[in-house]
Amino acid sequence: MRLLKEKLRSLAGWIRRFVADRRGVSSVEYALIVVAVIAIVGAMTAALTDSFDNMFNNMQNQLDNAIT
Repeated sequence: MRLLKEKLRSLAGWIRRFVADRRGVSSVEYALIVVAVIAIVGAMTAALTDSFDNMFNNMQNQLDNAIT
């Protein structure tokens, strides 16, 4: 019984230290910022894909017309 009480106290102390430790908060914030940047870049890429495709198609057509 004594061993169980000691283990429970040890576990309770570990949980208290874990909850009080704030170092992981900044890591989570940085991870959220990275996810937001990736999402923005992905959305912009998806939005600009048609514009770039049209631009390069127009350039190709102009080159084809200039050659012939």
